[in-house]
Amino acid sequence: MKKSILLVIAVICLTACGKSGSTGLAFLDELGISKDSVQILGDTINVSTDSIMYHLNNDQAARLLGGIAPEWAVDSVEVTDLASLVAIKELATGCTLAFLWQESGDGGTMYICTYDSDGKYADGMEFVNWKMLNQGFMEDNSSAYFSEKEECGGRFTEDGFTIHRTLSGMKSDTEMTDFQPQWTIDKTYTYAVASDGKLQLKGVELKKQGNVSDKVLLRDEIRDFAKMPASDGSIIEKLNTLTMRKDVQGIEEEDRSYGELLWTVNSVYDRYPSQVLKWLCQHKDSNGLAPLMKKADGFGVLSRERIDADIEKIGGGDDANYLKELTKDWFPQKIDTNTEYEEGDVVEEGDMAGMAEVEYEGENDGM
Repeated sequence: MKKSILLVIAVICLTACGKSGSTGLAFLDELGISKDSVQILGDTINVSTDSIMYHLNNDQAARLLGGIAPEWAVDSVEVTDLASLVAIKELATGCTLAFLWQESGDGGTMYICTYDSDGKYADGMEFVNWKMLNQGFMEDNSSAYFSEKEECGGRFTEDGFTIHRTLSGMKSDTEMTDFQPQWTIDKTYTYAVASDGKLQLKGVELKKQGNVSDKVLLRDEIRDFAKMPASDGSIIEKLNTLTMRKDVQGIEEEDRSYGELLWTVNSVYDRYPSQVLKWLCQHKDSNGLAPLMKKADGFGVLSRERIDADIEKIGGGDDANYLKELTKDWFPQKIDTNTEYEEGDVVEEGDMAGMAEVEYEGENDGM
């Protein structure tokens, strides 16, 4: 009798596993993507951007990225500008984990996304510069040249996966030659994946070798916000806590960390516009986000039109009035180039047209 019961249980388990396995990647077929065109991962996350990958069209990118990437990153007629599906893994829960690469500058962004058992987008995060070599830049008014190299990998665990990331810094007194190792940052990010595909960042372990400067550590800390799951709404409070720190408020605008901070504030707003605006209303006297948002235009996300439209979605009332007053002098405008002005002319508000294009004069490090 016991053997019969065990046999029935075994059959049920095998059937369930078979269904999970057969449906887990079925959504790729629906999208017209052959499983043979991407890397199927085993126990390790040895995802290489030099390996075989599938370039996504607009519909495929919109389905797979699920909003984790900004609209401008997928709204293009050029297939080469879109993300590419690099690797995929069926998890024991029936969920699927996918790695999507988008090359940019000296590096690129690896979007790590999860999908439920029906293939519907569940969660995701970004590992900017999954693979990167930024060589020959200068900073801090130094006469030396610097180089940074970044590489990522990982492995699967019982309840999720870990990502191991190595960032190395080198220095040279002559341009592009004789770079000498200076420091290394090793970080391990541990994630859990729930049965519905939602991600949880359980912890980050930091190890460092050599003389890692405070500026490098701060810049890396800022970049870690992109590695928080999109479903984790606590990112707004955590980012504000960072912006209120003395070392962060003391960053000069010419510093590379300042550009990283603006980019992060921009990305968080792009992901949670209504939540950020409501948060600003609830923290009028204790927030460091508003001053940075005011300066974060020019990145293609924050603009006069975007802010106004998002405020309208909140509706009327005190919150809307406060936000309109708070943002009224945000985003500098430029003089209409079709109108000729002479020295001494007074430019009225009605003579202004468009939004000024603000470009951060920072180093191109693959962001």
